[in-house]
Amino acid sequence: MRKFFTLLLFLCLSFVLVGCTTSVGQNKGGYLTKKQVVKLDPKADWLKFEGKVYKSNIGWSDMGKFTKGSKLGEVSRGMASHIPIGAEIYESKERSDILIVDYMKVEKHYLLQRGE
Repeated sequence: MRKFFTLLLFLCLSFVLVGCTTSVGQNKGGYLTKKQVVKLDPKADWLKFEGKVYKSNIGWSDMGKFTKGSKLGEVSRGMASHIPIGAEIYESKERSDILIVDYMKVEKHYLLQRGE
């Protein structure tokens, strides 16, 4: 009987320890870092704006219609993986977690990357 309880205690502790491990998506505040986004997708088209990382080519965000709101800024060196410097960044009127980047009349949608 004592062996049974020892084994049961060991199994419970094992489950607790495995459940407490961190995963790639876990981060303070729930937002993914640039490093985490690139680790999940090395060819990701990402944009870092105001400390948060956004990613393009999400599928549903490319098919939806989003309207440009206020201009938030421009892309500068080191802010993005596939966007040229000087591209304009706009907020989306429909969703606060979508940014619209406009460069030479081509628009791309970027979704805020959140972890677990």
